[in-house]
Amino acid sequence: VSYDLSVSCLFVPVLVALLKGRGSSLAGWMSFIVGFLAFFVFRMIPYEVPKEILCILLSGCAYLLGHFWSLRKVT
Repeated sequence: VSYDLSVSCLFVPVLVALLKGRGSSLAGWMSFIVGFLAFFVFRMIPYEVPKEILCILLSGCAYLLGHFWSLRKVT
């Protein structure tokens, strides 16, 4: 369970930090929170697709949303 939770919450923010270097903190937090919530939602609702994949996809979408929100906020 702890492995699944850390993958769901931290995979996208850590990957972006390694590849991009400096990212938006808003995007990182949004990605973390959505991954955390998705982890618990997908633990209760059965799906045929692996839960980790769904959590990572939602976390990535949240990161993109936060990234573009922070760009819009700055300009």
